[in-house]
Amino acid sequence: MARFNGKNISGAIGPVTFRQTKKGGVISKRVNYVRQTNETKESANFFGRVASFAGYIRRYMSSVGHRDTAFMNRLNTEMLAILLLCYHKEEKTFNFSNNYFNRLNGMGLNSASPLAASLWPIPAVSLHKNLLTISIPELSIPANLKFPPGAGLCHLIMQLVQADLHGGHFQRTPSKVIAIPYDQRSVIAQNFTYEVAPGTLCMVAIGLRFYKMEQGMHVAMNSIDFSPAAIAFAMFNDGVFAEVIEEPFNTGTEAGRNTYWTKCHGGFPIG
Repeated sequence: MARFNGKNISGAIGPVTFRQTKKGGVISKRVNYVRQTNETKESANFFGRVASFAGYIRRYMSSVGHRDTAFMNRLNTEMLAILLLCYHKEEKTFNFSNNYFNRLNGMGLNSASPLAASLWPIPAVSLHKNLLTISIPELSIPANLKFPPGAGLCHLIMQLVQADLHGGHFQRTPSKVIAIPYDQRSVIAQNFTYEVAPGTLCMVAIGLRFYKMEQGMHVAMNSIDFSPAAIAFAMFNDGVFAEVIEEPFNTGTEAGRNTYWTKCHGGFPIG
């Protein structure tokens, strides 16, 4: 029902609605109810599951740096494309024995500060027989690792996340942090190896966190406008997920809790 205050009309009249904004009046047509088909409902449900799954990936990768506001849409778009390629529509099952997840490799968490602009080459990641290896090459400062003006310390952060795609369980391995002072001038080549579970999506995010010295303390310099971080690796580890799922207990440390698998998602049934 519309109302008139002596100057403006607001509310609904027939098929149109009047409303006032700071820039003046707006007339909008009311949308009639559209009956959803089964296919439309299935598509909406599919996208909702993908978006929810991608949300947990963002959450578990948050330790490597600040995400920009558009990262959610970028990740949702890629995850939807990947999972549609893996989906068998008639059987309503998924086949992940392919390399589609490598579409995520190199995706920046913050488009305003690409990781490659501050760190090059980016550490390589490989996966073979349930062993995932992160290889950091020898780095020179500032040729391979660029510090922003005023920074005296860099933390190179590596975060491994595993997702049981079939059952919806997640595990975040405690992040590995390498402290690199600016005056160190170089970083030796080194490898880090992790045992990963079969039948899981394995992802590694890498980020840089810089600090400056103020009043004898290291103060973080990263912000939403500068936080170099990216998904360096994403690959499905073939096999059948057979981990024993236990309820986590409070050990008093974040690392202790994160070594357990957590049921987060409905999963994607593997055919």
